[in-house]
Amino acid sequence: LQNTIDDDLTFAYHDLAKKFSEVKHLLNVREAKIMQLSHENNVLQNSVSILQEQLKTTLTTQEIVTTDVSSITSEFSQRLSDTEKRLQVVCRERDQLKKSLSSVKQKIPVITRAVGDDKPFVNNDIKRVNELENVILQKNEEIENLLKEGHKLSADQLKTNNLLKKLRSEQKKSKQTEASHLKQIEQLTVEVQRLRSSLENKEEILGIQLSNYKSIY
Repeated sequence: LQNTIDDDLTFAYHDLAKKFSEVKHLLNVREAKIMQLSHENNVLQNSVSILQEQLKTTLTTQEIVTTDVSSITSEFSQRLSDTEKRLQVVCRERDQLKKSLSSVKQKIPVITRAVGDDKPFVNNDIKRVNELENVILQKNEEIENLLKEGHKLSADQLKTNNLLKKLRSEQKKSKQTEASHLKQIEQLTVEVQRLRSSLENKEEILGIQLSNYKSIY
């Protein structure tokens, strides 16, 4: 009978030792998993903090740039409008000068045949032709410069608009990344809490088994 009791105790001891080892291993695995998830959670929270700071900086920068861009765009629009108006005026002036030049040139042969080349008013007409040609040349140069200025203003305005689009795109990406990280943090936090609860239950079971083990021996 004593041998049977000893055998039963030995079997119970080995069985309890085996269960103890299994539970301890499971607890170690769970603890390692919790540590891993906690680390990932901390990394993500740190990433979110950095992203929030970057987003704040980006928003502040964008507000400044948007204000500047709005001001610059308004300035560009005004300068373009002024340039276009000036171009129209200069073109009309040039066209009018060309008409005057054509009219004077048409009169010179007629007057020359009538009064001769040495008459003062003929010379005055020739002088007038030279003056008109010089003024027309100046008007053409002014028109060319106005066209160049208009092209430059248009190019600068396009660059500014592209910059604004880029800033808005970066802001959108930052918000999307932040939202994604916050969602991951929420999921990891739930998983960590679940594992901690499971670990506490396993520790409680292990404690009961250890108490049983001590009461037997």
